[in-house]
Amino acid sequence: GVFRYSLSGVFQNDSFSLDVENSHAEGITTDGNSLWVVDKDVGKVFRYSLGGSQLDSFGVAPATHPEGITTDGASIWVVDKDTDKIYRFGMAGTLLGSFGLELPGNGKAGGLSTPFSIVPPTPTPTPCGDINGDEDVNVFDAIIALQIIVGLVEPTETQLTLGDVVRDGTINVFDAILLLQHIVGLTEITDCGPPVP
Repeated sequence: GVFRYSLSGVFQNDSFSLDVENSHAEGITTDGNSLWVVDKDVGKVFRYSLGGSQLDSFGVAPATHPEGITTDGASIWVVDKDTDKIYRFGMAGTLLGSFGLELPGNGKAGGLSTPFSIVPPTPTPTPCGDINGDEDVNVFDAIIALQIIVGLVEPTETQLTLGDVVRDGTINVFDAILLLQHIVGLTEITDCGPPVP
């Protein structure tokens, strides 16, 4: 359950039970209007009114073991113990980005502090050829390129830019071949996107 205390630590005789699905709560945060509670087992963030009514919830994938949560009033930030990343979500649950905790001693991170503001590091640009957005150019990107070529997948603008490694304005078999050559180490992909006029 959730119990309310004064800033001096005195219990305020106010509490409420969490939703049945929210049985493994690992962190709580508030923006002053709602409470958000992260559950490590179901991989969700549950939103409650300050009076304790459950309002809604959203999944935190790709996080697999969320253990901390905070908000700056504009975003929800969730730390994941398994991936050692902090994931940023919009207040309604849309994944907005992530960054790794790659400093010594940050292995298996498990908590977040409520800041006045959070300024994430400048994101690393997505590598050319990374059509699926997993921060690595691999066979899965080549498969998506082939699916785009035969019309099984409708590419986004980002996928069109990242997958056009031949730089001829489209994703075609030549891009798929270059991706595969890059994956096995025969060539390097150094640029992508439409040709420069």
